Amino acid sequence: MFNPSQFLRCANGALKAGAHGVMVGRAAYHNPWHILGHVDSAIYGAPSSDLTRRQVLEKYQVYGDSVLGQYGLGPTVRDIVKVPLLGFFHSEPGNGLWKRKADSAVQTCTV
Repeated sequence: MFNPSQFLRCANGALKAGAHGVMVGRAAYHNPWHILGHVDSAIYGAPSSDLTRRQVLEKYQVYGDSVLGQYGLGPTVRDIVKVPLLGFFHSEPGNGLWKRKADSAVQTCTV
């Protein structure tokens, strides 16, 4: 089973050993809260922000509204929501319901 803390320790070790970067790929896609939510403190030593998921979603909504349709026809609501947010509640109760409702909402969403 994937362990976010172990992944971040390995990434940090690789950077300290001289790597110029590390690839997070599917780990961040499937479990963004545990990977990306702690990367700044684990890798760079930055203080933890202590934001809740709800607060992050509220900030992301402001960001999404600011870029929606900014480049002609894109990005669309689906582009802004689907990949970054479907795994946001990974391993939390209600994750399946969140994914189904979020995916259903962006399927029919128009601007």
